[in-house]
Formats: sequence, structure tokens, C-alpha cells
Amino acid sequence: METLFNSINLLITIMGKKEKLIEAALFMTPQAVSVAQLMEITGEENYTMAKGIALRFMKEFNQRDSSLQIVQIEDAFQMSIRPGYEERVRSEEHTSELQSH
Repeated sequence: METLFNSINLLITIMGKKEKLIEAALFMTPQAVSVAQLMEITGEENYTMAKGIALRFMKEFNQRDSSLQIVQIEDAFQMSIRPGYEERVRSEEHTSELQSH
């Protein structure tokens, strides 16, 4: 029983690290990141597992009270601004203020 418990803890730790790598990858690029690319980034060799980790991360991330969200676009994932925030941040006046700081 202890061996099973240790194996489960190890799996949870590995999946957590992979979710953090997915988060970093999505944050760093404005384009959608494919599951194949996420496999390379996380070192996950199984397509179904990689997609499952990304879907789990998306679900957890989207439950946060944040102006950002993760969306699935076919077999890819992208970090974007939630509706209602983009318009305000993109307005010319606010964009100029942000660029000057």
C-alpha cells in the first residue's frame, strides 16, 4: 500500500511540473500551442496524456478569478484575455499609458 501511495505522489508531482511548463509556454507565446508542441516542452511521450494534462490545467486555470483564460482551439491551447478586459486594456489611451511606463 505504501508503494502505491508513493507512486501516486510521484505522479502528482510530475503532472504538476508539466502543468507549470504548459502555463509558461502559453504565457510566452501569443499563438496557440499544439499538443505536439506541449509534448516536446513537457517531455510527455504519450499524446493522450499530454492532452489530458493540458485539459486539466485549462480547467483549473479557468476557475481562477483572473482576467486571463486558457482556450482550446482544435488540438491546441492558447492563453487569452477574458471578454470584457481586452477592450479596456486595448483602448488607445490606456495602451499609450502602459507603453510610457
